[in-house]
Amino acid sequence: MPKMYYEKFQINLNGKLKDINPLYFKSASFIEGMGYPSRIRNFTVITYVKEGCGTFEIYGKRYEVHPGQVYIIPQGVVTSTKASDKDPWKCISVGFDGEYCRDFERIEPVFDFEPDLFDELLEIANFEGRKDIATASLIMRMYSAWMPHDTPQNENDLAGIKLYIEENFMNPISVEEIAREHSMDRTYLSKLFKRKYGKSLKEYIIYVRLKEARLLLGSGKNVTEAALLCGFNTPTHFSRIYKKYYCDPPTAHKESKRVDRVEIGHKK
Repeated sequence: MPKMYYEKFQINLNGKLKDINPLYFKSASFIEGMGYPSRIRNFTVITYVKEGCGTFEIYGKRYEVHPGQVYIIPQGVVTSTKASDKDPWKCISVGFDGEYCRDFERIEPVFDFEPDLFDELLEIANFEGRKDIATASLIMRMYSAWMPHDTPQNENDLAGIKLYIEENFMNPISVEEIAREHSMDRTYLSKLFKRKYGKSLKEYIIYVRLKEARLLLGSGKNVTEAALLCGFNTPTHFSRIYKKYYCDPPTAHKESKRVDRVEIGHKK
C-alpha cells in the first residue's frame, strides 16, 4: 500500500468498554490525493478536518469536506475518502466500537462543528489516568451534542436564553454558565441555538454587545465607555472584535456620527 501520511500521531486503545469502546485516536496529515477506497469497517470513525479539504463518499453521495467540518464513517457502511490533490487535509480522528456505535449512523454524515472537543481529544495523550475512559467520555459528549432528539422544552429554553442575553449583555456571560443552568451539554446547546437563530451562543452574545456598543458610540460615548458598558473586558479587546465584525474601527463610526450632526446643524 502506498504511503498515506507525511505526518501521523496515534494512540491505540481497547479497554473492552461496553457502550462506547475507543479503539484509537490520531492526528494525521495526508499526502496529496491519498485516501481510503470503498470499504466497510467493523467500527465507527469520527473525523474532524483541521486544514485542507477532500472528498467523502457515503450512501452513493459524494461530499466535499472543508476545514471546520466533521464527517462520520458508521460501522458496517460502505464509504471512501480522498484528500485533495492540491490542498490535502489534516485531520483528527477517533475510532470506536460498542453498543452505541451504530447509533451514529442516524447523524448527518457531514456537518460544521467547533474544534473544542477534538482539541481535548489530543490532550488525552498526556493524561495519566485511563485514556480509554477519558476518550469514551468525550465521545459520549459528541453523542449527546449530535444525536437528533430535540423537544418542545428545548424551544422554550432557547427563547429564554435569547432574552437573557439581550437583557444581560452588559454583565459577564459565558456559554458554559448558560449550559450549566439549563443542564445541557454546551456544544449541543450552542448547536440548537444556531439552528434556530443562525448564530451560536458565543456569536449571539458578541452580536448583541456590538450592536448596543454601536448605538452608544452613535450617541456620543467614547470607545472605552462603550466597551465597558457592553460587557467587553478591555477597550482593546472591544476594538479588535468591532473591527473584525464591521471592517472599521469603532472610532470611525463615532467620527461619522459626529460629522452627521455637524452637517445637520450647518443646514439649519
